[in-house]
Amino acid sequence: MSIIKTYTDGMVIPAGRYNQFEEKNIPIYYLLKKQLIGYVNIGRIFVIYFENERYYRCFFAKNKLWFDALTAEIEFSCIKKLPQLVVI
Repeated sequence: MSIIKTYTDGMVIPAGRYNQFEEKNIPIYYLLKKQLIGYVNIGRIFVIYFENERYYRCFFAKNKLWFDALTAEIEFSCIKKLPQLVVI
């Protein structure tokens, strides 16, 4: 059973499970080598990735304006194409 549920209009994750994800702060260019799942916008933006049979979250941007500015760069444009996960 997967923690992240996929529906036709998006992907959701329960708040309790999201809070259990270990937060790892790694450089963004190392993050691109991980198995990226999506990003979460809870005021700050975190990228969710899967590694060693576990989900992790990594801080990416302070707000939506920073997210748009960072993902405007060609190196990080792949992050903008990730699905947004909604925490419920």
